[in-house]
Amino acid sequence: EARSRSSVGLPVERLPASALSVALLPGCVGERGEISIFDGKRDNALAAVTCFRPDTPFGVVLLSLESDRPSALRAVDPAATSASAACGELWKLSVLQAIAEPASLAARCGVKVELSFHARGARLAATGGASRVGPLLLALLASAAEEKGSAAVPPDASLEMAAVKRSATASVRALRSRLGAAADRRIAAIDEASASGVRSEAAAFWRSVRGAQLL
Repeated sequence: EARSRSSVGLPVERLPASALSVALLPGCVGERGEISIFDGKRDNALAAVTCFRPDTPFGVVLLSLESDRPSALRAVDPAATSASAACGELWKLSVLQAIAEPASLAARCGVKVELSFHARGARLAATGGASRVGPLLLALLASAAEEKGSAAVPPDASLEMAAVKRSATASVRALRSRLGAAADRRIAAIDEASASGVRSEAAAFWRSVRGAQLL
């Protein structure tokens, strides 16, 4: 809950110090002023923040790719699901690795990119400064779509492939408590995955895409 300082009546000197100095809240971009954050127990849980209109508007660009492949894979045997999921994860990380340089530069300006799968397909997103999110999302899409996604996949035994496998394995281990026995199958599938298998999974996903929405 956010309230204006004037309604609280607390002087500036009574507001506690905090690392938080600026907050972007819905509807809080049209005027300057001071607000205090409450946690329901005591006043000024996060101290005072400034409400202002940013020089660079915040933007979100989301491209949703509609596909029944992720949900259909759940109906097959666990081994096949693990292998396909492992290759899909390696493909995702390969795409993100391929645009690592522009993404890293954009991150310094507060722009973040995302590529993720869900039951109804995949989403590509960019958030941050409105003038920068569009070009970065296009770079992400180009990397994911080039040669049906296979161009971004590094060759077997390369340092790049070893890096994406380490990252994928770490992600699975972080979810071990939720995945249970499936985690071990997924890790084994990641170890056994080949570049050709990852490229095949990427191509299969693009063939299954039946629509897209740009939000």
